[in-house]
Amino acid sequence: MEKKKSFVLYADLADTVHKLSDEDAGKLLKMIFSHANGEDIETDNLLLDIVFSPIKAQMDRDAEKWLKTREARSEAGKKGGRPPKQKKAKALFCLPDKAKEKQNLTKKAVNVNVNGNVNGNVNGNVKDNTLVDLAEPKSTDGEILEVEVLRPQEKAGVPCPYTCIVESFNATCRCLQGCRIATPTRKQALRRAWAFFEYDMVAINKFFETVNESDFLCGRRKGSNWKCSFDWIFKMNNIVKIIEGNYTNK
Repeated sequence: MEKKKSFVLYADLADTVHKLSDEDAGKLLKMIFSHANGEDIETDNLLLDIVFSPIKAQMDRDAEKWLKTREARSEAGKKGGRPPKQKKAKALFCLPDKAKEKQNLTKKAVNVNVNGNVNGNVNGNVKDNTLVDLAEPKSTDGEILEVEVLRPQEKAGVPCPYTCIVESFNATCRCLQGCRIATPTRKQALRRAWAFFEYDMVAINKFFETVNESDFLCGRRKGSNWKCSFDWIFKMNNIVKIIEGNYTNK
């Protein structure tokens, strides 16, 4: 048995020890300490041998467990101790090529929460995960967006990135009247759309590209002066029509 400075003697042995004579109880105690110190134990006392056998087995199991724990801690120490907590994954994404060409953007890092598997283009300017009011228009002067990726179970808790959505619209749908102020009504519509697109800025960017490619929605058809607006495309019925291709160029 590996030598160590302590061992555990379980209280449920008390009943057995009390049934021994004082002499045998003293001999049993000496046998326990001898085994704990790695000494060989021999006895002609059959009663003590029977009582000591389960005690010895338990001490050996405790010693083996202690050795494994010590070795694991030793290995962890060689590797620098307890591993640090895992940080949330982060990824960098560029703005859509069309937006870069039209606005001649320069590099600037901004933070925004979006969901799960992000593998496309996003843009915007949301700070500290707060909701930004657009009472004073914010110019889009950044090219690189740092995206904090959330686990799927956190998706429903992602706040709507109003500024990110608005600036993506302004950058992609340049032929339409830009959005400058996030009114309460517009914020409500954006929240509905954010949930409809499953908290995915990639899907919203593709939606804006679909709008921009439609001659009808952008007023490029001959004989028609009508063109859609920011408020029009964010009505749920119109979102569905656009996605289903009702306004796609024939």
